Amino acid sequence: AQGLGTPVLALGIGGALETVLDHRTGVFFRQGEVPSLCEAIEEFEKLNFEREQIIRHARTFHTGLFIDKIRKAVQ
Repeated sequence: AQGLGTPVLALGIGGALETVLDHRTGVFFRQGEVPSLCEAIEEFEKLNFEREQIIRHARTFHTGLFIDKIRKAVQ
């Protein structure tokens, strides 16, 4: 979704903490429960996201970049 400039709602744990910028590329909900998700949706709807910023951020996770970083770390 982010690769196409679409903001996301994500549970604020694990890999999402690395791939989503809270209030810039999406919104986190803090607990895996309906009230927490509802709060995040309400917050999400108030925000204006910048499509190009979301795409730029998503590109930092491109497979080729990841492979290059791994190679550099191993050398």
